[in-house]
Amino acid sequence: MGKAWVITVDMGYGHQRAAYPFHPIAEERIITANNDRIISDKEQLTWRRARKFYEWISRMHSVPLIGKYLFHLYDLLQHIPQYHPVRDLSRPSFQAYFIRYQIKGGLCKSIFDYIKEKDLPVITTFFITAIAAEHYGMKRILCICTDSDVNRAWVPVDSRKTRIVYCAPCREVEERLLEYGVPKENIHLTGFPLPQENIGRDKSILKHDLAARIAMLDPSHVFIRRMRGVVESYLGRKIRRPKRPLTVLFAVGGAGAQEKLMVEVIKSLKHNINEGKLRLILSVGINVELFARVNRLIESSGLYEKVTIIHSLQMKDYFSQFNQALRNTDIIWSKPSEISFYAGLGIPIIAAPPIGHHEERNLHWLWSMGLAFPQEDPRYAAEWLYSWLDDGRLAEAAFEATMKILLDGTEKISKLAKGDAWRFHQRRT
Repeated sequence: MGKAWVITVDMGYGHQRAAYPFHPIAEERIITANNDRIISDKEQLTWRRARKFYEWISRMHSVPLIGKYLFHLYDLLQHIPQYHPVRDLSRPSFQAYFIRYQIKGGLCKSIFDYIKEKDLPVITTFFITAIAAEHYGMKRILCICTDSDVNRAWVPVDSRKTRIVYCAPCREVEERLLEYGVPKENIHLTGFPLPQENIGRDKSILKHDLAARIAMLDPSHVFIRRMRGVVESYLGRKIRRPKRPLTVLFAVGGAGAQEKLMVEVIKSLKHNINEGKLRLILSVGINVELFARVNRLIESSGLYEKVTIIHSLQMKDYFSQFNQALRNTDIIWSKPSEISFYAGLGIPIIAAPPIGHHEERNLHWLWSMGLAFPQEDPRYAAEWLYSWLDDGRLAEAAFEATMKILLDGTEKISKLAKGDAWRFHQRRT
């Protein structure tokens, strides 16, 4: 199996989640650009300040008045233009120039001084490390885009001359990169790198899990009566209800911005959980303080043995637990982050309010395909959630998502890293 340097960044979970499926081909380990042991103290300080600001500003989104105003100012820097009309957007933004300035000042130098000893492809899930890889002379660079639309900052100042090969998770990103001036041959429509343990060979695992999930999501058989033949033909098996309650996984983002919403969700669904009609999984990541607070909340609610918490001190183990839990999950409740692509596993998304321009785009992308549903008032979730189950919309979304979202991103990106991506560049040079 061909090896590659796999580089990510610890800014929330999105970039690390995209890197996780490449553990098998990662040389040595997945390198986290802002806190790996090879990073210099000076660089770590720069990254630490950026991460603290990111987490702080993400939490500001839920603070009335001044918090929302501060977040709005920050979000202006992340602004992504509307899709239409199609036009030339190759002019560099302030962020693009600032990133170049930081890299020329030594940002990411430690990483590339270390990895240049072995001539391997670079797979990175963060734009700054991709641009830095090019600056420091790396020849084979794959950059995985982690949202359904991207800011101009993802592309170097001189976009038309870049060697970076971009992996687009959807058609919208492919078209956006062209507007930013990236050469067409540098863009591959791959899909987001979804976990293979949730898909399997010939989608065998995905189809097995989806057969049970559709039964859970359509208790009134509204969708099943209409589409049973088509669905069972696609799945290669009968739709059968498993011996478990409806299962909802609520994901708290890396910055912990959904903690208040989580409290409201638990209160609303408490009766259904106690009655055994619903199982709630709370995904709190690697945040120890958040894990402790959630534990106390569950204990005080009298639900300690009835709610599952996904938590680990190690990111790799957390993602493994999360992906395993998804196999018996019927609905994901999350802000529309990179989790949006996980709808492709046949799991409908209840979308918490988006935080930032990129999440607004993710929500629009999912909603336009009928694959996500913006949450209603969380205090009454026990009412509107079951109304959605009764009309079959969630089952329909689960089935259609497996055909509307690309599922083989991990495989395609791995093949690109082995050599497919570089053939044009070899001919050109």
